[in-house]
Amino acid sequence: MIRLMLDWFVNPDHVPLYAVDVGAELVVPTDPDEPLRAVAEGRVDLALNYQPNVTLARARGARVRAVGLLIDAVLDTLMVRADGPVLTVTDLAGRRVAFAVEPFDRVMFQAMARHAGLAEGAWRFVDVGFDFTRALVDGRVDAVMGAFRNYEVIEAAELGVPVRIFELADHGVPPFYQLVFVARDDLSPERRAAVALTLARVAAGIAATRRDPDRAFAAFVRAHPDQDDPFHRRAFAATVPAFAASQRQDASRWSTFAAFLRTRGLLDRTPDASELFTNELAA
Repeated sequence: MIRLMLDWFVNPDHVPLYAVDVGAELVVPTDPDEPLRAVAEGRVDLALNYQPNVTLARARGARVRAVGLLIDAVLDTLMVRADGPVLTVTDLAGRRVAFAVEPFDRVMFQAMARHAGLAEGAWRFVDVGFDFTRALVDGRVDAVMGAFRNYEVIEAAELGVPVRIFELADHGVPPFYQLVFVARDDLSPERRAAVALTLARVAAGIAATRRDPDRAFAAFVRAHPDQDDPFHRRAFAATVPAFAASQRQDASRWSTFAAFLRTRGLLDRTPDASELFTNELAA
């Protein structure tokens, strides 16, 4: 059986993996950095991760590539209070910005600020750990970079604070795949066939989730009853449109985002798209 490591703790992003039998043992990582390490070391056959992380890992020599898709839309946003003074990115001059993930959220905000005409350092980054939704609600920061539209935006609403979001693609950040399946380059023919079969079953799980979201979510909460509450139902409803309609990836999305990371100083070289992904195992 395939061993598939999730990107982080179990959440509604993973519903399609429960909507059908994907033929995999699902493994929860001990920290967000473990999935890429685990697949590179051969401890798991597949891992879920994010296009920016895969690009950086490959540029640093990891022999891994994306082989399929779970979520192909960008979930990250720049989030501010709807009742506050920030109506445009430009309004963040002189204000406090928290970000979720170093270094990607930092450089993506810097790109958004530059796109808006803000001088470097016109804002102040504030480290609030992972408590950034509460920090915005409590007024300790004026904006949160990297807030997920299907999690923190809903969390803020649950706390009684309406928010305004700015889309990355509208402010100078190229689109990227949010959650990809990652495998080693050197899979044996037998493991390649097993991975391809799992990806086909994932595609079926996504199709089943899109076709009957209530039934898919019911299967998910049977396995994880702690997630059967209004918040997780709202999070799931916000995620359904983002599940990938196809397992096939676009080379230009990989090459454009790699060039963006190189421009922002995160890569010493720009890997070719063929190093970053393959459609050979896609359903």
